Amino acid sequence: MLQLSGEYIPPQDWVTAAEKALQSRNAFSIGADRLFFTGGEPTCSLPWVEKVCSLTEYKISFDTNGFMTLDSLKRIIKISDSITYDIKAFTDKVHHLLTGASVDPVLRNIEHITEHGFDII
Repeated sequence: MLQLSGEYIPPQDWVTAAEKALQSRNAFSIGADRLFFTGGEPTCSLPWVEKVCSLTEYKISFDTNGFMTLDSLKRIIKISDSITYDIKAFTDKVHHLLTGASVDPVLRNIEHITEHGFDII
């Protein structure tokens, strides 16, 4: 098992541990079939996530708050089989109160995904 010490984990080490976990009896019993990037905002670690994805054949799911550049979103779409969006609010006023940021990039990114046919779960 991979020891999480708060230090950098090389992508290959993470993939090895993740694939071993996905091949376990527990994973099989719950239908786990993919690597799921979540917690905080995985876009902040996008180069590392891309490297991990290049090292595995498993499906990739990406859980995001949607607040990223359009370029980053396009990179995420290329490596992902599905994207889960945690939308905080649909209006700028409420989104700003909750996050301190405009909702505009989030809505732009949702529109881009729906217009380009990416599956949304």
